[in-house]
Amino acid sequence: MPIYEFKCQDCGKLSEFRILSQADTEKLSCQGCGSRKLDRKISIPSISTGKREPSAQTCCGRDQRCSDAGSCCGH
Repeated sequence: MPIYEFKCQDCGKLSEFRILSQADTEKLSCQGCGSRKLDRKISIPSISTGKREPSAQTCCGRDQRCSDAGSCCGH
């Protein structure tokens, strides 16, 4: 289900809404002040491939440990 971000023209708060159709946007109001004056923001889509990314093993974000103890990020 798509999630869209809107910014309130009155208080400036960002609010997120799940929207299935254009008719859903007519019912929206700011989650902060209740105003219906909202501007839709352009968001970067998030895509899931179903694969889990390996977690970083070091403080500098490498997938493998540094070769010498204490060499990671100058520590």
